[in-house]
Amino acid sequence: MSVDILPCPTYEGGSVFLNGFSDGPKPYEEVLTFLRKGTDMLKYGRLGAPKSHPFRLSNDMTELQWESKKGQVRRIPLKCICRLEQGQNSSVFRKYPKPESQHVSFSIHYADENKRSRTLDVICNSKHDYEMWYWGVQIIMHYPPTTFYSTPPQALPAARTHALSSTVSVPAVPQHRATPQPAVVNNLLASVRTLPTAGDRRPKATPKSKPMAASLDLMKSMRSSGATMGISQTDTRAQMGDLYAWGSLMVVEADEQSSSPGNPSASHESLRVVMQSNRPNLVGEANCVDVARVACAPRHAALITRNGELYTWGLGRDGNLGHGWCGNVPKPRLLTRMGGRGVRTVSCGEGASAAISAEQRLFMWGKGTAGQLGNGYAFPCAEPAPVVFPGLREDVKVLAVSCGPYHTAAITEGGLLYTWGNGLFGRLGHGSHRSEYRPRRCVDVQQFTNSEVPV
Repeated sequence: MSVDILPCPTYEGGSVFLNGFSDGPKPYEEVLTFLRKGTDMLKYGRLGAPKSHPFRLSNDMTELQWESKKGQVRRIPLKCICRLEQGQNSSVFRKYPKPESQHVSFSIHYADENKRSRTLDVICNSKHDYEMWYWGVQIIMHYPPTTFYSTPPQALPAARTHALSSTVSVPAVPQHRATPQPAVVNNLLASVRTLPTAGDRRPKATPKSKPMAASLDLMKSMRSSGATMGISQTDTRAQMGDLYAWGSLMVVEADEQSSSPGNPSASHESLRVVMQSNRPNLVGEANCVDVARVACAPRHAALITRNGELYTWGLGRDGNLGHGWCGNVPKPRLLTRMGGRGVRTVSCGEGASAAISAEQRLFMWGKGTAGQLGNGYAFPCAEPAPVVFPGLREDVKVLAVSCGPYHTAAITEGGLLYTWGNGLFGRLGHGSHRSEYRPRRCVDVQQFTNSEVPV
């Protein structure tokens, strides 16, 4: 990236991506969620050595906030930021220089409530954190969420002003801003729900994370709101979802030859080392997303963010990750081919995956040797494809789906149960052991009233 010119966002599969990061383009939602969840950074003060403080972006995305050692919430409105400067060039930095951290240090130049020029000088914990903070703050200043979302986030209620004891009214400082991209057509992200913005939570120190472990079981953790910010503890809209995982993967010899294009580190050997744990561990690679739902299989896993974006990772030699190739992915990766569809439900099977969009259309991908993809063929499919139900209209609404090792079951509107795939031992419920390569209704079940169907 250039210091003076920020790259324009790009669009792929209904998702917005930001270029210029060292490890490749990042989804806009990931950058935004990372800043809202917050991380610890070393903050330089005008008196004394630097100390660690939790930093975050406010829920209304208008302020940079951090917590002082006395528990007070400090803040800088984004509109008062003049510029960001890389390295340790400010007078404050020169008091306690740390040359070894030069590459992860930056200063924020802003104007305080008295229009005096000030700097906020910080050191990040890693190169990743540095890029997310240094470029993320500038990107959000120049390309706010309202540029990409048809419905802008709501502002904080005025009634909460009295609870923000450290809030100050700071005048805006004129500054040059890059011309933002035209807003995306409303229906581009129409299925994406508005970002949760009800109030601010107390900045919270980032928990120490251990290596990611895709597992046989997963759970979601919510970061609670804090009373310091005047927010009720029961206001779950101000919470952010984290992901924990534990267990071990079921691996087969063929997986060792499977790797993603241009990424030999994603081989079976590297995945085997980091994906074994007998205790729940925070999935640090999911810190950039607001986790709402998760699903896992013996060899891969998937998660859905609060905005309906789908991420998959694990062993993918059968195309079961849906990224367009049959390779492994060691950490959660955005499934761009489902971008903007507002995924509601996801299910993972032995070698296949399924998802239901906001329009309640069913999509499947992965291994199809037993007909479990429902497309009429026994070939694998490395990217999501819509499932057509014979005898029903093409846009029939699907209420629930569940993937088994070699078969799939789904419930459509009206409570109709359909199954397809390997029919050995009568598992499809059609009165025979015959396999089905397209969805077939279970006539013995007149109306399925449950919204979930285990297989």
